[in-house]
Amino acid sequence: VFRRNWVGVALACRGDGAGDVLPVEGGGLPVVLVRADDGVLRAFHNVSTYDACLVVLAPGRRTERLRGPYHGFEWDHRGRLLRTPYFDGSPDPDPHVLPAPGDLYEIACGEWSGLVFVCIDEPRESLVDHLAPLLERMADLGREHLAPCRTADGEVFVSTTVVPGNWKIAFENDVEVLHEAFVHAFYAESPFAPKVDANGRRTFTPIADRGLYGRAAPVEHYDDDAQPDRLPLIPVAAGPRLQEVRIADLFPNVQVGLMADHYTVGLHLPLSGDSTLNEIVLFAHADVASRGEVTERLAALWDET
Repeated sequence: VFRRNWVGVALACRGDGAGDVLPVEGGGLPVVLVRADDGVLRAFHNVSTYDACLVVLAPGRRTERLRGPYHGFEWDHRGRLLRTPYFDGSPDPDPHVLPAPGDLYEIACGEWSGLVFVCIDEPRESLVDHLAPLLERMADLGREHLAPCRTADGEVFVSTTVVPGNWKIAFENDVEVLHEAFVHAFYAESPFAPKVDANGRRTFTPIADRGLYGRAAPVEHYDDDAQPDRLPLIPVAAGPRLQEVRIADLFPNVQVGLMADHYTVGLHLPLSGDSTLNEIVLFAHADVASRGEVTERLAALWDET
């Protein structure tokens, strides 16, 4: 599942500057994300081909090179081996004296909406094709007017929760709706719970499209126009406001929530067989996304959920 498909492995804000490096896990294998001075984010197997040891042990900011901790080999941000100190007795020998290529093995990598994706095996489809069901459902948004929500000190806000369950349970919980009226007080007090009418007909539209699972519902089911402190609505091409809320997960571990005044993107990252890290980034209109009080309000909403 995790090696043959595009999977989300990190939030882009964890390594968004030139020279930033971030060790992550992809399909149970060690991977390192590196942003070079050309702004391109690349992914490599985080293993030295010479000594089979990890190359990067911890996140780093504005690094000049990657340096393996065991033999001190050094690589540039494009994975090319630069130095093999004392390999032939001299402090700075030609790295080509190695008996085999010493460059890091690159992995397919891409970014979308603040998420970083890798594909360990040779990709069977492009990242754009993988994201197609999401991209099509967000095509009407004026995303150029939106920005990640930031804390009062200017950092991108990340909602972080450890879910005490397998990643598949966390995934299903996002997209299954009949539990809402029994678990969340907010929904129990709503006239639209539990998402069926008196005749058993759905009051939402299920989404099941090329690995994307979730639902769409009239925006009024989740939003009240009478809110005095509402945020600017998300700009849409088809009219003055979004007509439906869309909440969906893209297999195997990406989640998206599209509301009237903000949207979220996040990842389900397996920690163990019964523990999953859930990280979410919030986006709102650029005019208010950098205001700390806006972030606090949206963060409280998602923390409660």
